[in-house]
Amino acid sequence: GAALAVGAAATVVALLLAGTAPGFDRGGATSFTAGGINIGGTVTPLIDLGKDLRRPTAVRALTYTTSAPTGQYLKLASLDQFTGSVWKHRERDTKRLAEGTPIGPVAGLSADVPTSKITTTVAIDNMQSRWLPVPAPVQSVKGLTGTWSWDPDDLTIGGINATTQGQDYTATSLLLQPTADQLKAAGGVVPEDVQRDLFLPTNMPAIIEKTAIAATEGATSEYEQAVALQDYFRDNGFVYSTQTPLKQGYDGDGARVIAAFLEAKSGYCVHFASAMALMARSLGIPSRVAEGYLPGASGGGSASNPGEYTVTSDDLHAWPELYFAGVGWVPFEPTVGRGTIPSYTRADTAAAAPTSAPASGATTAPKRI
Repeated sequence: GAALAVGAAATVVALLLAGTAPGFDRGGATSFTAGGINIGGTVTPLIDLGKDLRRPTAVRALTYTTSAPTGQYLKLASLDQFTGSVWKHRERDTKRLAEGTPIGPVAGLSADVPTSKITTTVAIDNMQSRWLPVPAPVQSVKGLTGTWSWDPDDLTIGGINATTQGQDYTATSLLLQPTADQLKAAGGVVPEDVQRDLFLPTNMPAIIEKTAIAATEGATSEYEQAVALQDYFRDNGFVYSTQTPLKQGYDGDGARVIAAFLEAKSGYCVHFASAMALMARSLGIPSRVAEGYLPGASGGGSASNPGEYTVTSDDLHAWPELYFAGVGWVPFEPTVGRGTIPSYTRADTAAAAPTSAPASGATTAPKRI
């Protein structure tokens, strides 16, 4: 199957979601409907988030209802292989998805971590992709048409002879609720199958590791280091902009782009997510970049459907996920002006905070700069 590729900085999330998911049969070109998000048909597609975030008018991608107390990030794919110039989804074998059958297990999750199940019903509108948007980690899916498979490593779902167009489905997912003590004690020995998520090329710009070390000074655990990295981007003069990287020429060339971003302190989610993921790896914390959607805007709901949300092209997003033994892959939100800082990274609410979605509640798109 084709690997989902993305230029390491300017292109980590989903507006040109082309081709097929890794391990899946290759299909023809696809496209978003109603003048929405165009999707090419290349074997190793380039996901151009910035292009769609710079569009003058947002396009509705999907709507969903959820039993969760807040809106959910909808994950499309994990980008876990970094070559120095490209983030991409590592190719591996997948398993056929059967209606309602269990998906899992969740990598790294111990029985000591409290969890709860949520259900999310999604209706696709102007969005066509061979990746399925679901709250992570997903446990089962019902209602899909066509043939789909799932990746045992990251539990993402991709179409074999199907796309998201016209789909209406219900996903069951987990909300992970580790305690503050569990998060602080997590980490340590990295499992063999996760060690590849530590890899960095030998010619990485020095500013990436130097900034990571400075930002995490005084941290006494890997989790505290992760929180310090997230806080660094939100507390040190960084600004959200889809235009500055384009105008200043650092919108799409891997590690060098991230180095320029750390100097300029201006960019969008691709830059923030990539930078935090690379900085985490430089500190010995396994990381990857997730792509998908922010929770979207709440429609107010009703007594029968209290959690109704609308998701548009403005909600396309990238965020880093870091691995902690005993808890698994934990999402963070370093992008200033997007989403909400995860409650489990705030000192006063770190205990019993769900890790399925980094943000709490609906989000508002930032002012276009």
